[in-house]
Amino acid sequence: MHSFMETVRQHWAFSSPKDEPMACTIDVDVSPDGEIVAYKLIKSSGNKYFDNSAQNAIVRTQRSGVRLPPPEPLPKGMTIIFNLPERIKR
Repeated sequence: MHSFMETVRQHWAFSSPKDEPMACTIDVDVSPDGEIVAYKLIKSSGNKYFDNSAQNAIVRTQRSGVRLPPPEPLPKGMTIIFNLPERIKR
């Protein structure tokens, strides 16, 4: 699951003038061949721009044509948590 999340997070960009902690949770459905087939925001950060940036990361990954390494064991979907302090550290 680590490389799945890392692949999506490579397509994530968000900058905030404040160092306030934010996190949102997105459910992602992945086909057996690694294609993102659906996603849904299930827990908002309370900041629509942050939430949109996380959803856009899913869309950019989907449009890039990259096949995600399937999580083991292969579930229909998985949850990714986007966490702002984690992104700032990079």
